[in-house]
Amino acid sequence: MEAGTGIAAWHGAAAAFRTSLKYHWLIGGSFLEHPAGEGVKYPYRVTVTDTDHPVTAGVKDFQVASEQYYMSVDPNNHVLAETTFTGEVLPWLEGMTIPQAWTRTWGRGRVFYSAVGHDLDDLRNPDVTRLCRQGFGWAARRGD
Repeated sequence: MEAGTGIAAWHGAAAAFRTSLKYHWLIGGSFLEHPAGEGVKYPYRVTVTDTDHPVTAGVKDFQVASEQYYMSVDPNNHVLAETTFTGEVLPWLEGMTIPQAWTRTWGRGRVFYSAVGHDLDDLRNPDVTRLCRQGFGWAARRGD
């Protein structure tokens, strides 16, 4: 990674390798919980926060029904998209905003992560597909 290799990850990657602190530092975050429950298709909105980044080019805000991830994230991430909790499930989370997609660097390597994508229904959304495709390409330096 430090020499310039890229890594792209989504959804469950933030819950993998729970005992590897370096892995979670590398990807820039760690899954903590999905407040609506494991495997629950909870409807929520993802808002694109940086429309000028190559990963989000042409990606519009979108709605999904999936596991909404509550995460611990590195403040050094370049946040591309986020979600805001309504408080419907856990009232004390109302208005809390959590990043859902970001980029970062690790040495000369590029890292892309998106929390959206628990099942195929999520990936059928054209904005989710575009975000992932462009994020994976960015991490791999396609088009550079």
